[in-house]
Formats: sequence, C-alpha cells, structure tokens
Amino acid sequence: MKAIRQKDQQWIVEEFIPRLLTSPLLRMASIVSNDLFNRMEIENMLQRSGGLGNIVIRDFNNTDEALKWLRMPFEKEVPNVAGGAS
Repeated sequence: MKAIRQKDQQWIVEEFIPRLLTSPLLRMASIVSNDLFNRMEIENMLQRSGGLGNIVIRDFNNTDEALKWLRMPFEKEVPNVAGGAS
C-alpha cells in the first residue's frame, strides 16, 4: 500500500476503530507495508484513536506467518499500540 488518503484516515479513526473496539475481536495480524509513509500513517491513526484497547496486533512480513499466528490458540498478551514486528 502507498499513502492513505486523508479522508480515509479520518474514517478509520472516527468510524472503523471505534467499531473494532466494540467487536469480539481479540487479535489482529497486519502485513507490513514496504512504504515507510504508509507505516507512519497507520501508527499515527492508532495513536490518534487512542490505540486498540485490549486487541493484540502483530505485524508480519507475509500472509503465511500471519495466518499461522492467528490460528494458534489465543493466549492473553500485552497489547501493542503500533504492533510488534515478528
């Protein structure tokens, strides 16, 4: 992904993240973008929204690693606002 349009960033912060926080989601995998500005924008959106609460987010370099982590039995982890590279 490249840069995220300002209008889309606003929607994510105001609409998507609040809905995500009220969902039953416990963890989320993110495939890290190669674009530095995209990664910075995502981190900024998470900070502006106050983070993801108790949802554990982890960054991955590929889909296979992400799916393997998501399929593992859930164990309570300390949430990481910007994700933790794995």
